[in-house]
Amino acid sequence: MGSVAGPRAYATATSTTASTPARPKRRPRSAVTGRNLFVDGDPNSAWSRRYHDLAVRHTINLGGKDLLSAAQMSLVRRAAALGCELEQVEGRMSLG
Repeated sequence: MGSVAGPRAYATATSTTASTPARPKRRPRSAVTGRNLFVDGDPNSAWSRRYHDLAVRHTINLGGKDLLSAAQMSLVRRAAALGCELEQVEGRMSLG
């Protein structure tokens, strides 16, 4: 019995010329559409949890994720981010 090769080995073994790729190149994905919400930082910090809570509440208030367009979801994320920033500023103002 022969050894079983992975998909990359098969693609390089079956390609006829080096100039033609075996499969098309993938476009880079946005951090927003991928799994991670934040590119850098702690996703379990108090502020990231607050951001998530605000985004979820705004989404529910507008009828749910299924009813919102991509542009509306972008606005929800922006509103949640602004809400978090404003809460931080208000907290610093209250200190004097």
